[in-house]
Amino acid sequence: MASATKTITLLALAGSVAVAGYWYFNPQQRPAWVSDRLPVSPSASVQLYRWKNEQGEWTVSDAPPPDGTPYEVVEYRHDENVLPAVQDQSGD
Repeated sequence: MASATKTITLLALAGSVAVAGYWYFNPQQRPAWVSDRLPVSPSASVQLYRWKNEQGEWTVSDAPPPDGTPYEVVEYRHDENVLPAVQDQSGD
């Protein structure tokens, strides 16, 4: 009887870990009541700050710019392309 209890306990634990892992790496699939109980997923969006520096070049950082510098907040998602599209330079 103790062997059956151990087996059921291990199966329940393995199932719980599998579901938690799935929701951790697929946050868009997890129910709202779970979101507050799991740590932030590495695949979740990240808040970044974008502003022009003293030389007029764009700067993007996870920390806000110095006080008084106008900036915009940018959401980065791991599943989106953050590079600009390649433009054909051949002239055709």
